Amino acid sequence: GELSAMKRSITRLNPRPGNSVGSLPQESARTIVPDFRIQVDDNNEVMFQICETGIPALQMSDDPQEWMSEYDAMDEKTLSQDVAEAFRYQRNMIERGNMFIEALAQRRRSMNLVMHTIIKLQKPFFVEGDETLLRPMKLEDVATITNLDISTVSRVCRSKSVETPYGTYSLRWFFTSGTKKEGTEY
Repeated sequence: GELSAMKRSITRLNPRPGNSVGSLPQESARTIVPDFRIQVDDNNEVMFQICETGIPALQMSDDPQEWMSEYDAMDEKTLSQDVAEAFRYQRNMIERGNMFIEALAQRRRSMNLVMHTIIKLQKPFFVEGDETLLRPMKLEDVATITNLDISTVSRVCRSKSVETPYGTYSLRWFFTSGTKKEGTEY
């Protein structure tokens, strides 16, 4: 009942909260800005959002693309070499810009897939906050479920953190190594 709920709350607390603060001001712990934020509703549904503060929405300006449309309508034989070279350079820059925007969109899709899968596999932890509820999980498990390459899953999890109602954790923290524990391979 109430006593067991209090016990669970107490076991979630950090027994050494002062460890994050150094003895000198320059040694103080860095503030972690999470990449994901988790919320659990009253029905124990776990929701998340990607924290993208400071990242503007990118799109290509219409001006260069209109300029390229004009170029495509022209007869290349009538253009000077300098003008033709300027148009080729502009086209290259537009293509590179579009590739960069698509790479950012793909990164966001991968981050969503990986976080969604971690929540699915570790839902009891996200609902209760009890570390003993974590189940063995490898990068390979997430890669298989998401259909992403294991190197992509590893890259998504590297240096990323998630803020939960129970604290902020590195995504790597949710994964177990390939060691054996009590006869069971993880």
